[in-house]
Amino acid sequence: MVWQDGRNPLTTGEDIYGQLIDASRTPIGPNFSISTATGNQVGPAVAFDTISQRFLVVWQDGRNAGTGEDIYGQLITSDGSMAGEVVVISDVTGDQTTPSVAYGRINQSFSWCGRMAAMPEPRGRTSTAGIFNPNDSLSGDDFVISNAQEIRSLRPWLTISPMKHFSSSGGTAATP
Repeated sequence: MVWQDGRNPLTTGEDIYGQLIDASRTPIGPNFSISTATGNQVGPAVAFDTISQRFLVVWQDGRNAGTGEDIYGQLITSDGSMAGEVVVISDVTGDQTTPSVAYGRINQSFSWCGRMAAMPEPRGRTSTAGIFNPNDSLSGDDFVISNAQEIRSLRPWLTISPMKHFSSSGGTAATP
């Protein structure tokens, strides 16, 4: 389970925390920080890799004040330990917000999507997506799933099918 947490409002703002929970819904150990960088980290999403037994948590991150919101991620082992460093998932020009993530067992990779605000706001938002490879690297550039002109039209989500397709808001399907 992951959430944004305001326990450090005077130092780091909103942060991302996690908690492992067993099958009987009992917490395993204490909750733990995933990102406590300066600037707000909000809107986390999580997916589980059933092969490597790890999680990928993604979130909207405001640590780079002045350049817009970005999407960051962190791999977490099944015991709640951080696996490697925090990863920049998407930091193209403009705000990247509302991330979503899913795991595909067939190609053994995570896929993510988010929305990107066109500059200047508030007109135009684009749903973008990308692949996070089994070797813990990003696969190529982000790609566009949808160019929406209405600000209210986007809250992307992902589903990965056995054929490696995934869907975003509005039912748009893509094969990377």
